[in-house]
Amino acid sequence: MLLEHLRDSFDSERRFLDDASHELRTPIAVARGELDLLSHEARSNPSMAEGIASSIEELDRLDRLAADLLTLARVRGARPTTAHCDLAAIARRATGMVMREPDQRSVDVRVRGEAYTAGEVESLERVLVNLVANAVANCETQVDVECVQEDGAAIVTVSDDGPGFPEEMTGSSFPRFATGRGRSSSGTGLGLAIVSAIVHAHGGSLTAENGQSGARVVVRLPGSSNLPSQNGTPTRRTSPRSRPH
Repeated sequence: MLLEHLRDSFDSERRFLDDASHELRTPIAVARGELDLLSHEARSNPSMAEGIASSIEELDRLDRLAADLLTLARVRGARPTTAHCDLAAIARRATGMVMREPDQRSVDVRVRGEAYTAGEVESLERVLVNLVANAVANCETQVDVECVQEDGAAIVTVSDDGPGFPEEMTGSSFPRFATGRGRSSSGTGLGLAIVSAIVHAHGGSLTAENGQSGARVVVRLPGSSNLPSQNGTPTRRTSPRSRPH
């Protein structure tokens, strides 16, 4: 009876997040469109143009928040499809996606090693995109992604040379809406919560910690045999903006 009650509560929360996220995104899109129109008319009024630009920034942040809530609602409790995943190839592809973002910082991102697991390629790509993007946003000059196959587990460690995590964000439990203390302030605070939900749906675990210099996130997934990858042709080991090494 208790288990059934907990399951019903969980399903109710998930439906609420899903519905709320959908309902939020429509008025956000309408309001942003109206502000875009007003911004053209306000070019001759610097004060008004600045206020409109600030409002658009806040609406964009609210839209990202709604999208992240929707992702979190869909991931929690979902069973991923199973395919053979080359985590190093996924990490290289994720790194390329992050570094191709407009106005991205020039950072040395290195992907090394190899590790394989069974899971959903797109979801695991989301994990690596989130972790690499967070590390790039908060590092000083360098991000390292290391893949290791060890004791039946596939381990991916993403580390950077930035200021590290606040104490409340370390460990294996990630509060929603918590943000780091680096350069980036545009996140919604749901990045690690989404990553954790995806990793746990794959039967894995996630730990955030501070190393000797900077932050480190360790993803541990069930390992699989070293077979040819089924998730597409591997990309280059470094992003187009990574420095030679």
